[in-house]
Amino acid sequence: MGFKQTEQELYRELEKEYYLQFNDKYVEGLHPVRSEHLVSILHSHIPVSESLIALLAVVDEDYIYDFFITAPVLFDLDADNDFYKAAAKAIAQKSIAEMVYAIDGLMHLEPYRYWKTNKSVFDEIFNTGGSELFVFDIPFSIARHIKKSCRKRRHGKKCKYSLPFNP
Repeated sequence: MGFKQTEQELYRELEKEYYLQFNDKYVEGLHPVRSEHLVSILHSHIPVSESLIALLAVVDEDYIYDFFITAPVLFDLDADNDFYKAAAKAIAQKSIAEMVYAIDGLMHLEPYRYWKTNKSVFDEIFNTGGSELFVFDIPFSIARHIKKSCRKRRHGKKCKYSLPFNP
């Protein structure tokens, strides 16, 4: 990139400008907006997935679940099979417990994504009083049946707002 500074001088500049803190294990961004700008600058030339794989090497065992439930959502990694292949190789080198945390995070990723996608629907249901249906764990086959029933009969607004999403 053509820097004329030493690595340490560059780190000091970044610390001052972006309120970063470096130590032997972590880089902490203390200012979220500036940290976000720094991430976009750093990833203008390299894929985010490469940085995430590098970060995975330093993620503590306690945060592997959080890493795998959050990273794919934050950085839209659905179609990035290379990320998942590289992550699988990295996790394969870790302990069984860490592998379980990674799998657990990935298994909870889809329900989390579903909730985020339909959050406005869930909020509207709660606000209109139709949340009673969601207190119970309704299988999708029953949800489809309720939706068809709502179309055939006129049950009022609550029925209309109870299942506006696509089961």
